[in-house]
Amino acid sequence: MLAASEPDADSNENSVSATASAVQTRVTRFTASVSNASDQTEASTIRSLARSTDREATRALSQRSGSSSSSAVVLGAATWSPDKRHERTLSLGAPSTPPSSPQLRSKRSHPGWRSPDEADFARLRKVASVGDVPTCEQILFFRIYPKAMDALFTQDEAAMQFVCDPAVAEPGTLSVVLSAALGSGSFKDAYEGFLTLVRPSTSPTGLGSTVNQRVAAKRMIDTKASRRDTVGIRRFSPAVELEQSICEGNLLLWATSLFDLTDTFVRHQLSKLGEPPSNLVIPDIRFVEGGVAQVHDTVTGTNVVRASSLRRSFIIEELIPSRFVKFVHNRAAVPHLDPDHPSYHIALYLCFTQHVQYVYTGRSMFLSDYQGSESLLTDPQIMTTPEIAKQRGTPMFGGGNVSELFNVFCNQHVCSDYCRFFGLKPLAQVPV
Repeated sequence: MLAASEPDADSNENSVSATASAVQTRVTRFTASVSNASDQTEASTIRSLARSTDREATRALSQRSGSSSSSAVVLGAATWSPDKRHERTLSLGAPSTPPSSPQLRSKRSHPGWRSPDEADFARLRKVASVGDVPTCEQILFFRIYPKAMDALFTQDEAAMQFVCDPAVAEPGTLSVVLSAALGSGSFKDAYEGFLTLVRPSTSPTGLGSTVNQRVAAKRMIDTKASRRDTVGIRRFSPAVELEQSICEGNLLLWATSLFDLTDTFVRHQLSKLGEPPSNLVIPDIRFVEGGVAQVHDTVTGTNVVRASSLRRSFIIEELIPSRFVKFVHNRAAVPHLDPDHPSYHIALYLCFTQHVQYVYTGRSMFLSDYQGSESLLTDPQIMTTPEIAKQRGTPMFGGGNVSELFNVFCNQHVCSDYCRFFGLKPLAQVPV
């Protein structure tokens, strides 16, 4: 009986090559199909094609294993080893299970590495600086309550001044970012702060109405002092700093009342004259709300009665977030801006308010050093007669009360269309 003949080796090799060629074609179609797959139905078809390709490749390798048991067939980017039929390494440039999105993920680009330079380390030192950490302190907050001008003059002398009355003190916390200086002037500097009061303000927009409300925290500067604070600024002693802060609070109190006097005059005149011409814009502007915050230490020991717990004082004001502008200088009664400046009309209007205040206080006082934004004013100065300025032997309204400007105000002031529309006479014609 004749034994079955062995398959021809060349024939077997040709069959495997043909099968491999067919598989290669399917792999190519598979790769292209994966790139163009746009829905779940097509993706399912592609996965079936991949499984069919796997089975055909396995059969081809099984047929060849008798003559080339240690060889491997390379199918494009797929490598199959007959010795490890159950292990597979497939790299087709696309996942065997296509993603749900038709677009393939793009390769990530890795930027080249750069050695840090001195500027980088300088920024690191700045970020790591202790001064960048906000100082959070317990405070007693004394709010400035605005009063009408006539109320200031009809009350007793004590009611005409701002005082830190313990009966109305509001406890809270103040965090000040010493590295975030907002600016510095001749008498004080300002920092960004965060105010939280134990009993929030009843006003929906007033100081302390929200937790961690952003505020401007200001401190007085003593240019002659030798003592400096943690950021190198010359400061008064705690007692003198409180006295100076109260003086600034009193200045804001009177400035708010004087400006309210102007608003009352404008509203009264508009009720009689009607709307002003289109070229006269009445700015919607006011002074910031403010108060004084005291920081105290806890006093211990046997001599508590004579000890002072006061550490420092802050003037707290609404924060002006927009561009800061100087409208009128405290040494000139004319606009501090050029006529082509977009806020020039506000400077003109504020010069008009000086005219109103001067006349309706009996030539006694007017506001100057107008500065802030187009909606909020801060850091005013009050110019008064020399008699008022030295009423108690010390400047009633601080060191910015420049008597030279008060004496030349009538000659410096130039009446504008605001003055003429609201019926103000030139100052030379105003009876003394």
